[in-house]
Amino acid sequence: MYQIITDGSCDLGEEWAEKLGVEVVPFSVSLDGETYRKEIEEIGVREFYEFMVKNPKVFPKSSLPSVQDYIEVFTKYAKQGIPMICICITAKFSGSFNSAMNAKEIVLEECPGAQITVVDSMVNTVL
Repeated sequence: MYQIITDGSCDLGEEWAEKLGVEVVPFSVSLDGETYRKEIEEIGVREFYEFMVKNPKVFPKSSLPSVQDYIEVFTKYAKQGIPMICICITAKFSGSFNSAMNAKEIVLEECPGAQITVVDSMVNTVL
């Protein structure tokens, strides 16, 4: 059994992520001065796009998951001995892949037997 992990670029939504057992490490997004954790936490996919339609002159700004965000998720599964596959948005568009790779190295120092595979999806949306 593997744990599938992805960044928030997958646009999977909380319900589907839960149903499929996929762990989503969300991006942060700023909309009109407010910052939210996109997809799973504070603003859902539908709400995000509805905001954009209703506010065409407001441009969202996103922020990639931090190394610490990935460390927390990787450590949770590493300590349970569960192998992980982490699929990230292409490194051409975001630093999410690099954050995940840095987190992998840090977690492997603490849990040397952990099996963490980080994949650059080479696309703009992961799943």
